[in-house]
Amino acid sequence: MSIRVYAWGLAAAALVGLTIIVVLLLLAKWSRRPQPLRRIPTSHRLADCSPSPNCVCSQATRDAQTIAPFAVSGDVATAMQKMIGIIESLPQATITTRDKTYLHVEFRSTVFGFVDDVEFLADPSIPVIHVRSASRVGYSDGGANRQRIDRLRKLYESSP
Repeated sequence: MSIRVYAWGLAAAALVGLTIIVVLLLLAKWSRRPQPLRRIPTSHRLADCSPSPNCVCSQATRDAQTIAPFAVSGDVATAMQKMIGIIESLPQATITTRDKTYLHVEFRSTVFGFVDDVEFLADPSIPVIHVRSASRVGYSDGGANRQRIDRLRKLYESSP
């Protein structure tokens, strides 16, 4: 193989790689907060996950997307304050909506800036804190939303 053919192949591979990076950056920049997340739920239900595998929810109707709610021992308001303290300690998290029983948080990835929406909804009648974590863009998340909730659960359970 000649040097010229090799150089063209390398240039083409670099161009494809650069195109992929630009597309990912544009997707991250253009991802917007979905409309339903701007309202505090009036019932004790979070929105169900779409059929894509980039979402988990403690109230999901599909088994593959189900995740356990956060157990509350004691007062739900105290548990929500504890969750807010944990979220505020995370540099990639931004609380966008806060109510006594509802919390909406945006988690931004460090590399491309993709935003995932995480919701917490306290249900004092059970008592639990329901959770929903979903990617704004893409189809699959490689389990990132489930892993995030598992990490948050460990922090929640280990804090006083």
